[in-house]
Amino acid sequence: FRNYFSTSDLSLKPSQLGGITETMPGHLAIVCAVKLIGLNTITHQFYHVPAFINRPVHDINKTSENQFLVASADTCFLMDQHLNILEAIVPPALSEPRSVHGFELDRGMYLIGNFAGYYLYNTRQKTFEPLDLGMGTTFKDYFDFQFYDSTNQWLYFVNYFTGVYRYSLQGKRLKHWSIEGNNLIRPVNDQFLWIGSSDDRSSRLLNLESDEITSINVNGKAAYSTYQFYTDALGNYWIATDGGVTRLIANDRLVKSWETFASVKLSRENFPLSIIKAK
Repeated sequence: FRNYFSTSDLSLKPSQLGGITETMPGHLAIVCAVKLIGLNTITHQFYHVPAFINRPVHDINKTSENQFLVASADTCFLMDQHLNILEAIVPPALSEPRSVHGFELDRGMYLIGNFAGYYLYNTRQKTFEPLDLGMGTTFKDYFDFQFYDSTNQWLYFVNYFTGVYRYSLQGKRLKHWSIEGNNLIRPVNDQFLWIGSSDDRSSRLLNLESDEITSINVNGKAAYSTYQFYTDALGNYWIATDGGVTRLIANDRLVKSWETFASVKLSRENFPLSIIKAK
């Protein structure tokens, strides 16, 4: 591990860290306390991103063309790898002034908006198409986008009070799972999605073929808070929970026990994983 220490005018508050993205080799973009800060990992120097010194930043997402969608107030900015602004994407007026997030769905199409409303943005024609999810008008009705399945062209949204939803690109509701809480959705492979919750409701696996959801115990615990999933370069899966960090190993030869996954009903062929270490 290596520690990087920021200067007083670039104070980083861990509790307000919104995300870290590599923009190019040796350079990171850090979203912290609604600011966008750069880090040169070679010189160990933090620096202000000139285009956002006086603009709030809430999120940053990478596109397939090594560009970046930066969420700011009422506008989503498309940036190059040097964090220069290429385009300001301003959707039609939403119900209230809010941060506007951007996610690449397919080449030439972005999802633009926030939990109060979304649009499909055609990057070539520069046009917006409303994505009608049938949401209500109160904060209890808001949907937070989590994941796009490009193979099936499915959009996954979550609502704290009502659960997890699957939609088509045409805005048709395809499936609803009643899983309350702050749910996080990440891909495992072509057959499974992770569903985690930071509200002490554990991690789950969604089987995309059967649409069945099964809970996963970590170190014998069925209830724990999940904050992030990560897949490393070797194909291992990592879960960050309130009990530490758990690794699920992808090399079948190193699997020692399948007891943890007894209730998941998965075979060695389609999901050769086992929890081997935590904390």
